[in-house]
Amino acid sequence: MPQLKLFQKVLAVVVLVFVAVFAYVSIYSSDQLYRSLLAEYTSKGSAIVDSIVDASADLLLNKDAATIQSLLDQYRKIDGVAYVMVRNSSGEIVSHTFVPGVPPELDQIQKKIISKGHFKEAILTKVELPEWGEVIDITAPILLGEIGEVHVGMETASIRRTISEIIWQTQLILGLVFLIGIFLLFFLIRRISRPLQVLTAYAESLALHDFSSPVAIQEKIKRLTGRRRDEISQLAGAFIHLEDEIHSYVHRLKVSVAENERIQSELKIASEIQMSMIPTLTDIPAEIDVAAVMQPAREVGGDFYDLFRQGDKYLYVCVGDVSGKGVSAALFMAASITMIRAVGQSGSSPAEVLRMANSYLCERNDKGLFVTVFLGCLNLETGEFVYANAGHPSPYILNQAGGIQALDMTDGLVVGIEPEFVYLEKSVWLNQYDKLVLFSDGVSEAEDPDGNFFEEAGIETALTGLRGNASEVQQALFSTIEKFVNGAAQSDDLTLMTVEWKKEVLAINQELSVFFENDIQEIAKLHMVIAQFSKANQISEMVQMNMNVALEELLSNTIFYGYDDHESHKIYAYLSIFGDIFEARLEDDGIPFNPLESKEVDLDAALEDKPIGGLGIHFVKAFTHFLGYERRDNKNIVTIQIKTTEVED
Repeated sequence: MPQLKLFQKVLAVVVLVFVAVFAYVSIYSSDQLYRSLLAEYTSKGSAIVDSIVDASADLLLNKDAATIQSLLDQYRKIDGVAYVMVRNSSGEIVSHTFVPGVPPELDQIQKKIISKGHFKEAILTKVELPEWGEVIDITAPILLGEIGEVHVGMETASIRRTISEIIWQTQLILGLVFLIGIFLLFFLIRRISRPLQVLTAYAESLALHDFSSPVAIQEKIKRLTGRRRDEISQLAGAFIHLEDEIHSYVHRLKVSVAENERIQSELKIASEIQMSMIPTLTDIPAEIDVAAVMQPAREVGGDFYDLFRQGDKYLYVCVGDVSGKGVSAALFMAASITMIRAVGQSGSSPAEVLRMANSYLCERNDKGLFVTVFLGCLNLETGEFVYANAGHPSPYILNQAGGIQALDMTDGLVVGIEPEFVYLEKSVWLNQYDKLVLFSDGVSEAEDPDGNFFEEAGIETALTGLRGNASEVQQALFSTIEKFVNGAAQSDDLTLMTVEWKKEVLAINQELSVFFENDIQEIAKLHMVIAQFSKANQISEMVQMNMNVALEELLSNTIFYGYDDHESHKIYAYLSIFGDIFEARLEDDGIPFNPLESKEVDLDAALEDKPIGGLGIHFVKAFTHFLGYERRDNKNIVTIQIKTTEVED
């Protein structure tokens, strides 16, 4: 039982202490008693010697031996006196109390006294005698030793008997006290250990309890707090308070765990919904190869990428990054990707898609979030890539030889801030096996354990010289990022997408369609389109130049004079080859204008007298074999044709 174990431990300590105290008291008391009694016996013996010396001086002078003997016998009867003996000045024994005779051991004392000559004070000598054991011999001179000396022996055996009796009585008392103490200690420990035993059982039950209800023995613990006013009572109260607190904590924990499980479940569902909105890259056109990865920093993130078709001719490519993280960013991301995809599938240009998405999201942005977006439209027939950028990092073009080129920025504002913002767009022509590498700022801002950023310089270094298909380039870049991060915690969502253009540019005898904004800077794009189409269809440089001059004149007239507002408009161009005819058709939604109705220009007249635009239309007519116009569906449709064979001739 616990109380007996506690009693045994305490008893062992008490016994050790008692033995130590007992031994110390016994030894110390024996020594002190011996010294005290020895001093007392010595003093007593000295007094007897002095008495005998005083009484025996005359008797020795008168040689009255009988009287001296009678005197010695009287002193012999005193307790503690072993013997009395008188010697004359010659050292001869005059009288003594020994029976039958003087022990020879006393002769040694006599020899020491004789060797010292006359002595004035008593001499104490210890001697062992067969009858008495240790004896203290006290020798005193009579008349300074002129007459003789007196010997009185005080036995020490009586001293030791006295000491033994006193020590035994003391030990007996100590033993009784010890037994009484042990008895009281047993009951005291038992009184202490019983509540401790209850508390121990209570603590063990707490360890195994589920805390759905109070512990069964709690009532016993409560009684301890009521009966006592000591540390055990305080401990019992602390245990009860502990159980109450654990009950409360377990309840709160269950509620918290249930709530956390609910949140985790919802986050998991949200993550699955979010990932389901990301394209699976299974329905990819044969003209391209795509590899993409999105790695949120939390359960759900704000990054996204998207690819979706607009008919059979166009593929939209999009990468975005919502400000912030977590659920709010994920919801804003879902709204952004849904809106961009919906508007893009209607055939709008990237700039127009961003404008409409921005207007929509600004109206429904109570949290003040915003999203950076890069949106591009790839013509799957020609390789033309038209793009607009809303505050997103600019992608790179990686060519087949491993060279890189960053796309020019279009200086667009992030989506979700200014509802009236107008986005600009630019275009590039992809060569066969060119790769677009798109990414979020989670790539450039990836941190190593020391807090250093990967940066766009790191991306450029990693891309330079890379060769392979889209998946190989993507994996190589991602591996470089992981090596740089070196196990550091991810601080931001990371999105990386690689799109490879695999088709040869413009197959022969195929049509090409492209649109231009009503911006004079689009003339450069026009020249690029005609050059690419001519190269793909083996059109001579002369035909190409004539078509450039004619279309540039028609397009610039439409840009400068075709609209009476300041809105953005699109002018569509359709190029085709059939037989030996190179045909181009322009369609615009500007004010009605028929170039065939323009008056003929007098080439001999002064320049200031020539009408505006007339000379340009003259060149169009001169460089083409056919010029046609019609107004259909509120659009101006101008068709021009050039024979490739005649020009070459």
